[in-house]
Amino acid sequence: KQFEFKKVINWYRLVGKNATPWLSVETEFSRGSRWGIGTRYTSDHRLLTLRGWIEVQHLQPGDDLLLPAPRLSSSQLQLAIGSVLGDGCVSRRNKTGWGSLRFSNNEGQSEYVGWKYELLGNLHGCAGIATQAKPISAGARPQYWADSAAHPELLQFKNKGGRKILGPWIEDLDSLGLAIWYQDDGTLVDGKYPRLYTLGFSRKEVDQL
Repeated sequence: KQFEFKKVINWYRLVGKNATPWLSVETEFSRGSRWGIGTRYTSDHRLLTLRGWIEVQHLQPGDDLLLPAPRLSSSQLQLAIGSVLGDGCVSRRNKTGWGSLRFSNNEGQSEYVGWKYELLGNLHGCAGIATQAKPISAGARPQYWADSAAHPELLQFKNKGGRKILGPWIEDLDSLGLAIWYQDDGTLVDGKYPRLYTLGFSRKEVDQL
């Protein structure tokens, strides 16, 4: 016997009395994050809850669903660390309560913004790289910025009280994160002495850095 590969089509178009109905599932994470779950299932599809594996038709309002969210890759983690130390910030995203990373630079650094956007990988935001229609002030260059998709691990970088706060994540800083921080907020003094600006941190945190 020989097998022939063909695309399966119309598999969901079940008709008749024996057709399995489709049910919708709404969660607080259904919007604003790609790490949520699909919203339509056959009634006998099972989802993992704190009560165990439950068929969708037997879910109850208030059930807690356990959702997969891949961990940040090494480069994504360093992008977050370097950006937060530099010109980036993390804010809480909508109802998910998860963090979203934003980074920006003027048009002269648009290629750098594009490079950082590529580092996001599967954390690419839906809007891509955005630009200002016009400068915010006379003589200023238009800004390019990008937002990541919401992710639970990014919340650890969120500002507190309107200022940046160092966390245990600083111990994970490596050469890539340091390079991003320098590119964001560094300069060469007299053309040979590297300097990193730390105005967003307390004196204690500067000593820690």
